[in-house]
Amino acid sequence: MMPRVCIVGGGTAGLEAGREADRCGAQVTLIESSEARDPPWRSWPGLISTGKQPCGSVTALDGGFEGRVVRTEARSAGAGFVIAGDGTRMCFDSVVATTGCCFEPPSLQGRQKMGVHLLDRAGEYAELGAGAASAARVLVYGEGTRGLQVADRLGRGRKVRLVISHWARWEPSWNIRGAIFRAAEEHGVSIGYGTLTRAVGAGPLEAVVLDGKIVSCDLLAVVPRRIPRVIPMPAQTGRVGGFTVDRYLMTTAAGTFAAGGCAEFPSPHGTVSTLENDTGMSGRVAGANAAGRHLAFEGANPREFHFFGLRWTLAGTAVAPLRESPAIGVTSQTLEGSACTIAYERSTGLVAGVEAVEDADAAPADLSAVAPGLASLRTLAYGGSSDISLVSETARLGLRTWQSS
Repeated sequence: MMPRVCIVGGGTAGLEAGREADRCGAQVTLIESSEARDPPWRSWPGLISTGKQPCGSVTALDGGFEGRVVRTEARSAGAGFVIAGDGTRMCFDSVVATTGCCFEPPSLQGRQKMGVHLLDRAGEYAELGAGAASAARVLVYGEGTRGLQVADRLGRGRKVRLVISHWARWEPSWNIRGAIFRAAEEHGVSIGYGTLTRAVGAGPLEAVVLDGKIVSCDLLAVVPRRIPRVIPMPAQTGRVGGFTVDRYLMTTAAGTFAAGGCAEFPSPHGTVSTLENDTGMSGRVAGANAAGRHLAFEGANPREFHFFGLRWTLAGTAVAPLRESPAIGVTSQTLEGSACTIAYERSTGLVAGVEAVEDADAAPADLSAVAPGLASLRTLAYGGSSDISLVSETARLGLRTWQSS
């Protein structure tokens, strides 16, 4: 008999999970409450440059999904069932949660003022781009990586101040951060850290309260914190609030799986990562396993970010959090316009993570030259490893072979 698989969530991970479960011979039902969804979150900063509202929103039907689509909210789920918004109990053999992430409302007073843009939907990025033309004093506040992308696009031709409140998953290591901050300064963007508490002005925005001081500005872009969106389910959640999954993307509740931004995987080094950047691959693996396969999630390509004419690439576990561990060693090299950092286990000599920054116009850094065992390196956050003795000389990054004593 065909296994009955329910996918909860019709984003990228959900569509991929549904398609893969269908290919594996399952009878698939996809539950999605929205008629239309924003384009992928990764593409939103590009809307600042155009100032145009996003079009062509993705829906489960537009995505080429051929299974059954039910337009309803999933109130809860468990081993073999989903409770719909109207209280109907629907029975399945397995359930895959692909509900992604949501934005945590910032504790900012006055965020409704004209000139304040809370970047919690794609349309706000477009409105920010349209409104920035007349702004002279621009301040960007919030998460570091997305803040850098926003400040880069707003800083073209004007002075911008970026205040970082936190880093979501991938805080750069010290030498990588230095290279990024220097490039930002050259592009007219000053960067600092602080806490923003209030937007003030008799009418439109005139200033903000930053670390207790008044700072003048007439345009404020707030990048709120992104957190996993989960449905009530008898499965364990992890440190950042996502469903804890194993290498097969199974949660702690029998017959339930999770993929994408709502899935959380603790690394062997004590750091935590959601699968938000691995939505497609994790969705396919979860869908196949929900249909009866037994596939291990092997990770995806290295993560890559672009801003200020630079390309920042990461593979394995983020290096910065590992510096606090006495069991982890870090070696790095910085040259003009580029930098590279490698974290490794002191006891075994195994690579834990690699990150590099270089000119975005240059040919992409071949991280397989830094660590030829990149196929294994990609799985580091999921228990894989790569021997640091494989690290070879990479002339462009100025990184020489490190030999353990």
